[in-house]
Amino acid sequence: ETLLSRLLLWTGLTYLVLSAMWPRYVALFLPGLPSINAQRIANLLLTLLVVYALFVPSEFRRTLYASIERHKWMWGAFGLMVLMKVLSVVVSASPFGSLYQLINESYVHMICLPLGVYMAADAGRLRSMSKVFYWTLVATAIIGAVEYLVKGNLFARFVDPSNDYVAWAISNKMRGASYRSQSTFGHPLVFGEYAVLAFC
Repeated sequence: ETLLSRLLLWTGLTYLVLSAMWPRYVALFLPGLPSINAQRIANLLLTLLVVYALFVPSEFRRTLYASIERHKWMWGAFGLMVLMKVLSVVVSASPFGSLYQLINESYVHMICLPLGVYMAADAGRLRSMSKVFYWTLVATAIIGAVEYLVKGNLFARFVDPSNDYVAWAISNKMRGASYRSQSTFGHPLVFGEYAVLAFC
């Protein structure tokens, strides 16, 4: 196993752990810039590693090429989606805003497909990824249960509520007279989506 393979594995697992366990709204907010939080830093490091691994001979590149050869329809659909997103930037009434959204979506969401293919191609990596999903589900479920008992967000005391996004994220998520737990996530529905994904 090469150093690059180990770096990809551990940076990918760190990104997964931080994405589940570190609330996105616990961040440094600088005027005119995206929020700076732990998972965004891990995501940037992972993106740089993935781009590097694509341009040098590596297990990552071989794994990706093998997947593209075996699953042409899936990768074709993914490529078509990326093409449509690029074209939407070109025809957008606000091209710079659209380009920012595309770049943000590319390194936050689209990178998950090649990373997932790489992780799942090896039994050891897949086992490690599965353990991360399992244990972070256990941890976030415990946090959610405690939130439900205290009827409020556990992270509210660690953030500055003067920021509009932070104020929204830590606001009590009530539906009827019942508090909806959000755990480490910005909204109860995102917590629910993660629970469904990780439970599998």
